[in-house]
Amino acid sequence: MNSLGTQLQSAASIRRAPNALPAAPRRRLTRSIALLFTLLTILDLTALAIMQTRFDSPGRIGTTLALALALHVGFAFLVYRLVFRRLVALREAARRLERGELAAREMLTEEDTDEFQGVGDSMQRMAVDLQSQMLTIKQQMQHIDHLDGVLENELLTGKEVQDCLLTNLDEFPEWQPALFYLPLRKVSGDLYMMQRLPKGGAAVLLADAAGHGISASLITVQAAILAEIAFEYDPRPERVLSFLNQELGRRLPPYFYASAIVATIDYGGTICFANAGHAPGILYRASEDQVWWMEASDTPLGMNPDANYRPGEIKAQAGDRLLVYTDGLSEAEDAKSEPFAPERIVEVLRRHQQSSVAETLHALQDAWRNHSQQVVDDITILLLEIP
Repeated sequence: MNSLGTQLQSAASIRRAPNALPAAPRRRLTRSIALLFTLLTILDLTALAIMQTRFDSPGRIGTTLALALALHVGFAFLVYRLVFRRLVALREAARRLERGELAAREMLTEEDTDEFQGVGDSMQRMAVDLQSQMLTIKQQMQHIDHLDGVLENELLTGKEVQDCLLTNLDEFPEWQPALFYLPLRKVSGDLYMMQRLPKGGAAVLLADAAGHGISASLITVQAAILAEIAFEYDPRPERVLSFLNQELGRRLPPYFYASAIVATIDYGGTICFANAGHAPGILYRASEDQVWWMEASDTPLGMNPDANYRPGEIKAQAGDRLLVYTDGLSEAEDAKSEPFAPERIVEVLRRHQQSSVAETLHALQDAWRNHSQQVVDDITILLLEIP
């Protein structure tokens, strides 16, 4: 910064020099060359006339030719001295300026005040302007770096807060929960929760807010707090979703919405579920190679205050596997723009039915990575086994 500031002050002193000279002195070089060229032309014509009319005087012809040759040599030297040598200097200075060596303007200083000096002055002013702009850009970049650091710290703090709202799945060992949670950015628009039910069993909630990053994470924070209240008030899936729909719709405009799926599993093996515009949950029974789909019954949360989330019920058995996920998994596309459809997910569950829950989830992650070209959305996968 100090070095660049010193250069800028030095450049400013050049700018204050008397560069804005009158137009007449700057045309001196052009007039001089034009006058000399005219004299040479007249001399050539005179020599030609003498040779035609006084061909009998070789001495005069020789003298005239020698004088003409001397003047031509002098003219060539003048053109080299005043034109070509300075053109080479200007070209070299332009190349150095192109490489960012702004000190190249020092090569252009000449005592003469002609057209070339005018070009040199223009390049000097350009170098000064470039230095000024570079200083401004450097200051702006430093400010941007500072703001980027502040934002990064804020996002890390936001991530810590959001992580505090997510369930510690180690508290549910009998369900063997396996989780894959991949935010697209520091904070996520996905939310997962598990709650123990007062009469035994557990409830699972998975939500996916519209968008990514900070705006989506703020929706999930509200949804997490409201879901805690809803589960305590009435843990039935359709009632939880109705409560979340009403409260989010009351607090947020309809373009801030979230899809969600809620499932409760009692120790008798009954699964009750409701789905608000979310990717279908999957129950897979390996012993019969049978699949149940937990389809959506109405719009995502916050979009329609009159949404009716009809409950569904499945009779599960010990060893059945329950999989819920966000559309970051099912909508991931390959090079042919084909999504990682739910049928592909079921195929992974089928191939790894003898594997542990954790191994099956790893296999699903590998299948997704082999299929998808890039990550474009938050991804959450939660796999449980019915005890």
